[in-house]
Amino acid sequence: MTFLEAQQYTAAMLGRDTTEFTLNGFNVLAKALNNACERAQRLVDFEYNKRLGYMELFQGTADFETDMRTSKGGSATTVKKIISLYADEDLMSAFPLRTESDLERLGCGGGAYVLMLGPTLKVMNISNAVELYAVYQHKLPALATDGSTNFLLLHCGDYIVFQAMFELQHYMKEDDRIQLSAGILRDKWDSVLAWNSSLESEQDLTLV
Repeated sequence: MTFLEAQQYTAAMLGRDTTEFTLNGFNVLAKALNNACERAQRLVDFEYNKRLGYMELFQGTADFETDMRTSKGGSATTVKKIISLYADEDLMSAFPLRTESDLERLGCGGGAYVLMLGPTLKVMNISNAVELYAVYQHKLPALATDGSTNFLLLHCGDYIVFQAMFELQHYMKEDDRIQLSAGILRDKWDSVLAWNSSLESEQDLTLV
């Protein structure tokens, strides 16, 4: 399902034309669909959204929101969170990743590690630049053009549409239908969780 098809589907389910959702030049229908995608990503780390990326930490620091690349020499990419770090592209040599709470619980131990403070990564106990490969959760860009799509529209489109409908009913002031939609929405969200679980390997292999 494309972004345009999702807008048409959502408007049709609400018994409206897509043109009725633009107010003062702002498309609330498009915003509601993007909000639904954003909400799903906040709630779940999707297996389908795992990626392998590359970073070089100059002077021992990097910001994963701006410095992550799709590969060495590749283009910039958007990151929700870092899952694990490695010293090699084959993911054979894990590089310790710690947060402040980890240090409080476990201590820093010996040797080099990366301290994560929000989006900032800092290599500890190494003074020179470090190349690292990261398994990370990709953050989907906002849907903008009619033909754009993402894995949530392709595999979980019914949930995205119903979540957008739920939000738009507040805009439409049709509160009498919200209670019914909430029950349907829960069922569709459960199916999204089941689909994501079906992608998880018992051996915890990483989908990249």
